[in-house]
Amino acid sequence: MRVAPFVSAVTVVAFLSATMPALTHAQSAPQPTPLRASISRAADQAAQAPQPLKRNAPVRKEAQMMGGGGGGGGMMLMTLLVTAASLAGTYFLVKEMKKSSDDAIKAQ
Repeated sequence: MRVAPFVSAVTVVAFLSATMPALTHAQSAPQPTPLRASISRAADQAAQAPQPLKRNAPVRKEAQMMGGGGGGGGMMLMTLLVTAASLAGTYFLVKEMKKSSDDAIKAQ
């Protein structure tokens, strides 16, 4: 079992060597060039400038006629009808199954 300590040591060295360039780069960061400083100043000015408010476009009459203006009463009615039909079908099926099982018990 000499492989396990070797693999552990290689893994630790790999993790440490991966963090070392980041540490040395953070300590010796180059000074910003005039171009980068100019870009930074322009970005700061653009971020501080007030942005114009965007107005919402009015809803067109055609969009309201196509169902974009709300409503949805038709779908609610359809849902209620389908639910009622499903419940009626389930009730009928359970009633028929009970009748069938009662007939099977009487036949014995």
